[in-house]
Amino acid sequence: MNKELLSSVVIAAATAALVSNGMILIAQWRERAARQRELLFTVAVDISKSWIGRIANASRKNAALSEVMAVERVYEMLVEIFEHGKLSNESRAHLVSIVDQIEALYEKTPSDSAARGL
Repeated sequence: MNKELLSSVVIAAATAALVSNGMILIAQWRERAARQRELLFTVAVDISKSWIGRIANASRKNAALSEVMAVERVYEMLVEIFEHGKLSNESRAHLVSIVDQIEALYEKTPSDSAARGL
C-alpha cells in the first residue's frame, strides 16, 4: 500500500469520526432540551390540577375548562423561572391574585378551610 492511499484512508476515517461525534452531540442536546420541556409541561399540569382542585373544592363549582388556561399560564411561569431564574412582575402579580382568590373562597367557608390544608 502506498503512503498516499494510507493517509487518505486515515483522513477519511478521522473526518467520519468527527462528523459522527458532532451529530451525536447535536442529537443529545436536542434530546435534553425536549426532556426539559416535557418535564416543565408535566409539572405545569400537576400544579394546575392542584390549584384548580382547591378552587373547585372551595367554590363548589366545576372548573374543568379553567384547568387548560391554568396549565398554559403555569407552564409560562415555569419556563420564565427555568430560563431567567425568576418570575416576571406580571407572573408574580398573577400568582398573588390566585392566592387572594383562593383565600377569599376559603373565607366564605371558614369551618372547612383548616381541613383542606391551604
